[in-house]
Amino acid sequence: MVIPSIIILLITAIIMILSLGFKETELYKFVIAKEVIWTIMTIIFIVIYIKRNKAQKAFDNGDFTTAKNQLAPLAKYLIPINIILGLIAVILGITLRGF
Repeated sequence: MVIPSIIILLITAIIMILSLGFKETELYKFVIAKEVIWTIMTIIFIVIYIKRNKAQKAFDNGDFTTAKNQLAPLAKYLIPINIILGLIAVILGITLRGF
């Protein structure tokens, strides 16, 4: 469900930037900031996806220590970072919508 959402966000962001003409306004910096945030979130998601798959393979093979070591940074750092970045992106989106 996340992968289609990421693709839709990318497509709609490009459409928004082109169709609303943000490039010639002072709001363009907000648009770029939001896109940078979404890009970072996408990279973090890819890392989460890869680590989760490695953890699943380790778990299936009975290597619980490796599975735990793969999953620990997800819950401790990566998911909270993505949540915070997502909230910031929503605030930027609300800011852009208000203008």
